[in-house]
Amino acid sequence: MDATAIKAIQNDATTKYINEVLAVDLNNIAVAIPDNAKLQSIEAFQLVPNKYRAKFITHLLGEFLSYIDQHGSSDTDVFIDAENEKAKAIIDLGNPLEPKWGKHTATLILKKTPSFAALLQADNAAFSQQLFIDFIEDYNDHIAFFTEEDGNVIEISNQKAISILRKLTVNSSSNNEHQVSNFAASASAMEKIEVKAGEYQLPSYFIFNSRPYEGFSDQSFKCSLRTVHHEKNVNLKYRIMQKESQLEIIAEEFRHHIKNGINEADIYIAIGTLDYQ
Repeated sequence: MDATAIKAIQNDATTKYINEVLAVDLNNIAVAIPDNAKLQSIEAFQLVPNKYRAKFITHLLGEFLSYIDQHGSSDTDVFIDAENEKAKAIIDLGNPLEPKWGKHTATLILKKTPSFAALLQADNAAFSQQLFIDFIEDYNDHIAFFTEEDGNVIEISNQKAISILRKLTVNSSSNNEHQVSNFAASASAMEKIEVKAGEYQLPSYFIFNSRPYEGFSDQSFKCSLRTVHHEKNVNLKYRIMQKESQLEIIAEEFRHHIKNGINEADIYIAIGTLDYQ
């Protein structure tokens, strides 16, 4: 008997002994395999798979909730990540005492409506006059302009607002100032720059109404309007006022929809994320 055969017999004996120990001490949760052994799954040749594996992904809130209602059970947990506009259900999670494989999941990735996405993208960005007018025309149904006169708020039609914004001009004037005292003298030159639209007053702000995501309620965003000049050119900017508070309201609605939209009472719902398996 050559050395190779002797070594093979020794390996087989060692493997057998280790597996006997593992069966007693670890309840067969691990096995020893010889170096030259190869594991081969025969699941592909069976009539049915050993376990259900599926990853459902949607950007529609209603479809996500319907899927959980159809497949969810007391083994299902749902995790809401409102900050990243996502929610994930692990259908076959189980629990710490009776864990399951967690191979069946449903994921909701919210998709912003076109108007909401445009509003956030252009926040605090500089527009030329024409580009800002294009923005108004593209989202005409979502925008309402307002101005303030003597403490009164007056709504301006979008057509009038566009007409005013077309007429913007930059006026500048210089003012020299000289001050003298007993012990010092100073001189300064100040340039006053003003953006006007003929005899019309520029809008103070506008309200942008938009549904952030499908299945959500409409939200109203107040946006302050400002002008930025460069030499003879005028750019326009808007800033969403109290933006973080507005986004938190939307996030709270997201959590509300998930918690109140799942009919299975035994499903656990948490705020956060979970890494499993």
